[in-house]
Amino acid sequence: MCPGSNESAGKRRSGKTTKGSVYLQAALVQAAWAASHTKQTSLAAQYRQLIKRMSKKALVAVGHSLLVIIYHVLKNRASYQELGGDYFDRDCERQFITDYTDQAHKPEVRSLVLPMTLNGSSIRDISRVLSMSTNTLLKVLRSTAHQVNESVVPKRIADLELDEFWSVVGKKRHQRWTWSAFDRHRKRTTASLNGRRTNKNCQRLLQKLTESRVRRFHTDRWESYLKLLPEKKHLIGKEGRRNIERHNLNFRTHIKRLQRRRICFSKSDEMHDAVIKLYIQHSNLGQHHI
Repeated sequence: MCPGSNESAGKRRSGKTTKGSVYLQAALVQAAWAASHTKQTSLAAQYRQLIKRMSKKALVAVGHSLLVIIYHVLKNRASYQELGGDYFDRDCERQFITDYTDQAHKPEVRSLVLPMTLNGSSIRDISRVLSMSTNTLLKVLRSTAHQVNESVVPKRIADLELDEFWSVVGKKRHQRWTWSAFDRHRKRTTASLNGRRTNKNCQRLLQKLTESRVRRFHTDRWESYLKLLPEKKHLIGKEGRRNIERHNLNFRTHIKRLQRRRICFSKSDEMHDAVIKLYIQHSNLGQHHI
């Protein structure tokens, strides 16, 4: 448990521990692991200080400190006196922040980011209310969206409503369209796609539905639908698109960056698509108001 000494030309290199009892070493390492999980102790503070740069060697260092403590207790026949969890802070004579202005370190605060985003709050609204930085908010939304899987497409769909709505990203000239396919009877979005309003993107949306047997398609008179959908299954009119039109209204009501005549908008395609992906997931789960 004693660290080796390897120094040359004034430079100290990492040295292996010297030989000793392997049974004593194993016992001290186990004791050090238990001590590192205690609260308000100097050994736990030492472990937290060393684990950042020493990885597994931190336990050996704490075990060595335990061995030194045991030696002095037995030699001097004295009782052990706890130095406290802030011992190393007092020793270095530095000031440490204990009360953070940014509340992002609290799990209960982070858990409010997604509900507020999907219920009409912008990034800066959430930043002001929760006292969190905008970078942290974007990071939370981005990581949450990466964990969301694509919707499972049913094998059979009786009535499928197709529609698209637009928003802007970065500037008004950069329009980004959201294509979606809504299952009328299951009340859920079966497939979605973000991009330009082109025949190619319409084809990409239909490719996601290739494994499903759709009886009827309900759309408007947009030319992409007229070209790509089979005529016998294609129905055109407002009556067949009531559900998806209401669903699109929910998008613009609950997501602030999609609302018309507003100053809130997405600055990147990635965040724009991430928020829409999160809203589709929660609306499919029946959680319109989280």
